[in-house]
Amino acid sequence: MFPTGIFLMSVLISQMQGRGIVGVEGQELVHPKKLSLLQKRDLERIHDSDTPEEYEEELLYEIKLGRKTLTLHLLKAREFLALNYSETYYNIKREMVTRHPQILDHCFYQGSIIHEFDSAASISTCNGLRGFFRVNDQRYLIEPVKYSDEGDHLVFKYNVKAPYATNYSCEGLNFTKKSTLIDAKNIEEHKVEDYHKEKFIELFVVADEFVYRRNSKPQNKLRKRIWGMVNFVNMIYKALNIRVTLTGMEIWSAGDEIEIVSNLESTLLHFSTWQETVLKKRKDFDHVILLSGKWLYTSMQGIAYPGGICQTLRSCSVVKHPCNKIQQMQPNPIPAISEESETSMHTQQPTSGRIQ
Repeated sequence: MFPTGIFLMSVLISQMQGRGIVGVEGQELVHPKKLSLLQKRDLERIHDSDTPEEYEEELLYEIKLGRKTLTLHLLKAREFLALNYSETYYNIKREMVTRHPQILDHCFYQGSIIHEFDSAASISTCNGLRGFFRVNDQRYLIEPVKYSDEGDHLVFKYNVKAPYATNYSCEGLNFTKKSTLIDAKNIEEHKVEDYHKEKFIELFVVADEFVYRRNSKPQNKLRKRIWGMVNFVNMIYKALNIRVTLTGMEIWSAGDEIEIVSNLESTLLHFSTWQETVLKKRKDFDHVILLSGKWLYTSMQGIAYPGGICQTLRSCSVVKHPCNKIQQMQPNPIPAISEESETSMHTQQPTSGRIQ
C-alpha cells in the first residue's frame, strides 16, 4: 500500500549514512566525467529576465564502475514540487512566517543509464553527484568525497531488504472524501477502470527543532535534503503512473509545536492530532511526514499507522533523523504496491505541476 511504501522509503532516506545503512555492500572509488552535450536553446523556457540557469536542463556523466562504463543521462526534474508549494518557518517571537517561493532553478535530476533498457537514476548535482541509480536489479548509491561533480566519488552497491506492505486499499478515489479501509479483494470492479489513470499524491514534510538545528547552515541545506527525498520518491512511483509532489514543508525553527517523547506511539498520536486540528486548516495534503531527531536513543527508525492514508487523522508518519549527515536520495524498492492499492490515489488533476 502506498503510505507504507512512502514511509519505508522515508526511513531508508533518513538512515542513509554511507556504509552504515543496512544493505550496503562495499564501496568503489570512481571519477565521474561530464560529457559534452549539444543542446538546442529552448526559447519557451527562457525566463523573462533572460538570466541563464545555474544548472543545465540535461546532463551526461560517464562513470567507470568495475569493468563496466556507465553513462548517466539526466534531465532536470520538473514534477516533484506542487504549484502551490509553500515553506513555513517561525521567527524568534514564535510567529509563523509562510512564503511561496518561485522556484526558477534547482539541482535535482531524474534519468537513466544509456544502453541499459531497465535502469533509473535520481541524482542531485548541488555539491557533487549524490543519489541513486539502478541497472536492472542492482542498485547503487553515489556520493562525493569532495564538493565537485568530477572529483572523487564513492559508489556503494545496495541490496534491498525491505518488508512488504499490507495488501489493503482505500474505498474512495479521493482522499478529501470520507473513505474506509477494505480488503483489496472486494474492489475488483475498480481495477480495469482505474489502472491506466494517472494518480496524484500530495506530500507535506515537517522538520522538528532538532532537525532544524542540525541542518540550519547553509540556510537551504534542509530544503535540499527534503527536495531530494521527494524527487526520489516521485521517480520511483512515476513508473506506476503515480505522481508524488511536495505541496509544502514546515520547519519548527523556534521550538517544537508538539511534545516529542521517547514513546513513539505517543509522539505519533501528538503529531496526528496536530496535523488534523492545526495543519490541515491552512494546507491541503494527502500525507504528512515528521522528520524528528529527539529520540535517537531508541532503536526504531520510524512509525506510522497501518492504512493511515485512508483516514485523515492517521495519514501521517514519524521518521527518525540521525545525528550525522543524511544523504539526499536513497534507493528503496516499492514494497508490494498492487493494482488494487492504486485505486487509493487521486485520479483527478491536483494543484501539482511543473516548475517554470
